[in-house]
Amino acid sequence: MHFKNRFLWVTYWVLSARNFGDIYDVENFVKILDGVVRLAKDQPSEISTRNISVANVPNRVIEGYIVEHVEPVYKQKGNIWLVTYLPSVNMRKSVKPSSTSSVLCLAIFGSLQLQPKIQEVVDLMVESLRSLR
Repeated sequence: MHFKNRFLWVTYWVLSARNFGDIYDVENFVKILDGVVRLAKDQPSEISTRNISVANVPNRVIEGYIVEHVEPVYKQKGNIWLVTYLPSVNMRKSVKPSSTSSVLCLAIFGSLQLQPKIQEVVDLMVESLRSLR
């Protein structure tokens, strides 16, 4: 893909009151994605959190969409906040896998582990729900 090296930072901080690390295991996230994408554990100084342009990107977007809709905003503003949506559980079979499908799968299913305390609560909830059957 010709745009692969244009978007240098994959950020995992969230612009909200809750930090990514409050919910997910940051070290695991970094370890799993190391060498696959470039990660910035701390926000680079050249990126401002003020006046960030928001680019809405549909699920499983193709390169042409990025080139046409996202790249011009990135070139003009210098930084953007990509708002994406996770794939639904019922992914359509008609969607052909792209060259980024393996990275998408790794990012969604392979790298996100809950913090141990949150995982304990989730496990207890699942146990409780299973006992209701």
